[in-house]
Amino acid sequence: IGANNMATKGAISFIVSNPLEFLKLTALRTSIYFSFARPTGFWFHLHGVSKKITLTLSALYAILLFSLGLLGFWQIRNLVEEDKKRAKLLLFMLLMMPVSIIGVIIETRYRFLVYPFFAVFAGLGLREILRGKILRKPAIIILGLFFLNTGLDVARNFGRIIERIHGL
Repeated sequence: IGANNMATKGAISFIVSNPLEFLKLTALRTSIYFSFARPTGFWFHLHGVSKKITLTLSALYAILLFSLGLLGFWQIRNLVEEDKKRAKLLLFMLLMMPVSIIGVIIETRYRFLVYPFFAVFAGLGLREILRGKILRKPAIIILGLFFLNTGLDVARNFGRIIERIHGL
């Protein structure tokens, strides 16, 4: 309890005295949170081929889930009014999930909370792709930003990422 109180006071002191640095760190954490270069398959019991397969599938799933989910977000504007209200509620719920932790710590396992919400929007995005209703320009911009974010994450944290996949 004492250590927690000291840590809380230290964190508040840091935020008050260094608000721009705190915002910068929060932006970097947000980038990590939504980077698909951070697969969630680092289970201690996995080795060799099973670890490679798990990491690969985890990364591919993150790419599909986030990409289709972001495209689904964009499609909210095309929904009928009642569905649009429901979709916006889900979107706000999704956005609130990472808010509670991004200011403190980032581990990819904390993304599991948003996966069901992203899956709903990924379904919407996939449906619109299959209907041929995805506009190319917004899709390219959304996916470009997503891949740019991941590229920046890899550039900033290359050593850490290599350390995690070492031994594959």
